[in-house]
Amino acid sequence: MNIIHSLRDHHRWLTSGTAALSLLAAYLMEYVHAVPPCILCQLQRMTLFVLIGLCLLQNLSIRLKWCRILSDVFIVLTILFGLMVSIRHSWIQYYPDSVAGIQCPSNLWLTMNVYPFPYSLIKIMLGGSQCAKVDMTLFGITLPVWVSILMLGLLVTQIYSIRHRHKPMP
Repeated sequence: MNIIHSLRDHHRWLTSGTAALSLLAAYLMEYVHAVPPCILCQLQRMTLFVLIGLCLLQNLSIRLKWCRILSDVFIVLTILFGLMVSIRHSWIQYYPDSVAGIQCPSNLWLTMNVYPFPYSLIKIMLGGSQCAKVDMTLFGITLPVWVSILMLGLLVTQIYSIRHRHKPMP
């Protein structure tokens, strides 16, 4: 029972801590195991950075109800976006023929700065042959599937916290 109440009260720290640990694992794979990230991996990392920032901002504005509600909406939307990107990445890895012949943009920041936002987002989400490579698995599951599981867990935690925030504790 205390774990449930603790989860309800400290979900923002749990969400930002889990996202930070995921980023740590991603950078560990990049720099220690020499697994270069594709553009969809970079977009997933950017989503995790935004999620950490939103959770930390929500921790600062916990007393203002409208700020808390607005940040809850942005956190849920960010998690849904991260879930969408990771599912698309998983789809590309399981069906690599769907992106055969598509040239993947090399750099996320360059693509976002050179092209208009809607066009660059479409270009990134199309993926490419680099995104179809399975560089590493953990327990036989590809990394984008692990990110999908993480995002689903964060979404469930966030929705649970929103629903049970104003219920009195027994």
